[in-house]
Amino acid sequence: CNTVAQQHQLQAINYTGFTATFPLAYAATPGVSLQGPPSVELRDGQTLPITVTLTPNICPAPIDGISATVTITGDGF
Repeated sequence: CNTVAQQHQLQAINYTGFTATFPLAYAATPGVSLQGPPSVELRDGQTLPITVTLTPNICPAPIDGISATVTITGDGF
């Protein structure tokens, strides 16, 4: 069983034309923890690295997989 936390680097990019604060939502396979910052503030055209932590608290069979999603929305965009 691999229950060791794994850090993953993602990139958030703002192409809205405005500076805005964007909330982040995290979802993962049941039994898996996915955590990161609750929101990011980005200027138009800015790219910002985001570190998320994925912790598998399950022992999937070799044919099973883990799914994780980070969704960024907000400020009407």
